[in-house]
Amino acid sequence: MWRVLLLNLLTIQSLGEVMNNCLLVDLLIFAAVSHRATYALQELDA
Repeated sequence: MWRVLLLNLLTIQSLGEVMNNCLLVDLLIFAAVSHRATYALQELDA
């Protein structure tokens, strides 16, 4: 996964696109973490 991200970063030309991709990656990571947290809480409640 990280290799793909690095390759994408290397192929990107402008700094703006890099910034946008970093924000997108951060959002994806945040979504995954929050999803796991809610899932874990549901498991604890059950």
